[in-house]
Amino acid sequence: MGSFLQRIPWVKVLVILLVISGVLINYQYRQITQMQSQIGGEIQSNFTQMGLTVRDMRIKSGSVMAGEDRQLLENINPNSASGSLSYLPRHSNKPFYFYNLQYFLEYVESGLYYIGSKDDPLSDEDFAYLRKVHDMLLQMEDIFIEENPRFSNAQTNREFYLGKVWPEVLEKMESLLGDDLQQIYTVYVYPHYDPQLEPENRLGFSGPEVTQDEAFKVAKDFFPLPDSEYAWQLTGEGWSSDWGDSWTFSAIRKGDNSYEWQVEVLATGGNVISLRKTSNANFGDDNLLNDPPEPVISEQTAINNALEFLSARGIKDVYPLYTPNYGISDWGDAADEGRYQFSLVRKIDNIFIPEHSIEFEVSGQTGEITSFYNHQFLLRSQSEISIPEPKLSRDEARQGIDWLLLPVDGPTVFHQFNEELFYTFIAKESEASYIIYINAITGERDFVDYLYNGIWSYD
Repeated sequence: MGSFLQRIPWVKVLVILLVISGVLINYQYRQITQMQSQIGGEIQSNFTQMGLTVRDMRIKSGSVMAGEDRQLLENINPNSASGSLSYLPRHSNKPFYFYNLQYFLEYVESGLYYIGSKDDPLSDEDFAYLRKVHDMLLQMEDIFIEENPRFSNAQTNREFYLGKVWPEVLEKMESLLGDDLQQIYTVYVYPHYDPQLEPENRLGFSGPEVTQDEAFKVAKDFFPLPDSEYAWQLTGEGWSSDWGDSWTFSAIRKGDNSYEWQVEVLATGGNVISLRKTSNANFGDDNLLNDPPEPVISEQTAINNALEFLSARGIKDVYPLYTPNYGISDWGDAADEGRYQFSLVRKIDNIFIPEHSIEFEVSGQTGEITSFYNHQFLLRSQSEISIPEPKLSRDEARQGIDWLLLPVDGPTVFHQFNEELFYTFIAKESEASYIIYINAITGERDFVDYLYNGIWSYD
């Protein structure tokens, strides 16, 4: 046997290579496991801390309503709950869920602190605000209690890393907030938390008031349909779109009187804030449990169709930042159609600004635009923006990464909410991709995001 191996030395080489390969695979597996444990521990800690802070604010607001000294509210840290949230992932396909939750926590923290520190006696409006905030925090606390078991084992829970847990929590929070976000905002907010939300900066939500007839013309011009096939009618008057009233018009197909399209136009400024295709068939949340049919068109075709849709309406310099999700529509429409869901994000000098996003749904069967949501883009993109110069090069920022998964370069991202500039790096693992954010000013690792639906798409 020995003489045989000597005559065929490549067998020895092959055995040695197999041994080395096994060692490297085992080593990389242990590195991935350690990385997941580290990230999971951070996620678990910040989620728990955010829940405890929400509970603390709920107890203190209730105590002041019950007669406790309102100075109790001065002990609320203005960045406690929102600070913990900032270390949790911004879910890629529904970023506005994350930001709405962040806004709510900022508003409540500043509002409660303001009530605790004001000199005048508490007014009826103060008590109404406390009652509203207390009730919303109580419902939010219930969500934290319900979801905490799934976060308590985040270090080992594969569902978390496949992106199933945190997005579901964000959707529950979004459902809770609903239209109440504006009610919280309009009462007590320190302008320095997010000056982009001040009226003079919300340029997309400003301008002259438009009449119903003027709004109707805007809707028809934005989404022209043949008059021979559709009749338009007003189906929503004075509906609140978070930061402004709106007119909603529906295009009804002649013959069967089915509501097929809805266009929402802001009453102030006359901008279109949303478009969506509706359906009389199979409405209901049960559709979300069904598997969609296989797509006929590709992800890239869906993105190209959205880009062409915007270009025809004068909106340019937006790009895909994440690969689309594919599934049943969030609107609960007909279950016989799958839809790509994704955001197109503003890019300035090759720097992405996630808050300047437009949400789309595109039919996976026909390529048709089925949903367009323009809220965040209108809110922020028309205001002036100042992006700081990085103090570190990308190579210098990479030195702050201590993982051994050899991450590749990702896009440069500016988060306008916190006015922070980041280099991102993508570390791919078999079932997920980890997006590492390194502050381009300080070099510190800020947080880690996850993509469970393929690599980050930003070319």
